[in-house]
Amino acid sequence: MTDWLARGYRLMQPGVYHRVASYGESLMLCEVALEAGAVVPSHTHAHEQISYVVSGQVVFTIGDDTITLSAGTSCVMLPDAPHSVVCNQDALVLDVFTPLRDDFLGRE
Repeated sequence: MTDWLARGYRLMQPGVYHRVASYGESLMLCEVALEAGAVVPSHTHAHEQISYVVSGQVVFTIGDDTITLSAGTSCVMLPDAPHSVVCNQDALVLDVFTPLRDDFLGRE
């Protein structure tokens, strides 16, 4: 099992690790590592988000739609769209946000 904390990720919740990879004035790239069985509960935020699966398999529920994503696939969440994630296989996901997630930078 990968030691995500040793690699500079922070634990968001059990089985879900996160780090801000890069950001500019209005765009942010994050890496999210998910362990098989991890669940990100339904939530909303004011940011537009694109999620791209680098490896593994995750199931996104966005509003009333459910989509299974594997390596090389992506999805879009519009601002304030309720969404959740279930991880079927250990996964690495890139999340892009606009505008910046100030909460991820400790600037809430």
